[in-house]
Amino acid sequence: MFEEQLIKLGTKAADLFMTNTVDTIYKKVGAAKDDSNKEKTINRLEDLINELIDERIELNKIMKEYEELIGMQKISKEDINYIVENILPVISNFFDNDLVNNNEEIHKDEIDQLINMLKQLLSIETFTILQLLGFNFKEAVGIPLTKLVKRSIDKEGLEDIKYQYLISNNKKDAELFKLLQTEEGRVIFDELLKSKSIEY
Repeated sequence: MFEEQLIKLGTKAADLFMTNTVDTIYKKVGAAKDDSNKEKTINRLEDLINELIDERIELNKIMKEYEELIGMQKISKEDINYIVENILPVISNFFDNDLVNNNEEIHKDEIDQLINMLKQLLSIETFTILQLLGFNFKEAVGIPLTKLVKRSIDKEGLEDIKYQYLISNNKKDAELFKLLQTEEGRVIFDELLKSKSIEY
């Protein structure tokens, strides 16, 4: 998505540059001056100036969009400090719980490697240098971390479903046990088994 937006902005800017190169502008000015009618010459030059002004405005809009897009991918010094001081310990604690450690898909080594890598990367100097080189932390770190958390949450949801299923089965068994304690209940149960309306 990010790359697509950059390509789109780059294409728009390239179109503007190709439309009015220096050579093209000189030719348009020359063509306007060749006209013997002074009023037509002035009108053509005014049109050319207005066209150039419009293109400059459009180019400024493209540059502003580009800066905003790049700015969205950058992480500020305050955010870096916050991540190092607060988020990393929370992530470590989250992945240290038994549920995650029991997850076959998420290995402790994988988690430890990710946390250690983040600790090494997360310094203001490293952040600044890598971002200047075009490194996208949100994509490189955020996406894998999101996937890791998602897998752990999916596992937690599955465990909860299994737990609820066991509780439901236990309740059913308890009710059946109560039913079988009376003669009337045993008769009803036998009739239900004969009619195959229940499975047990």
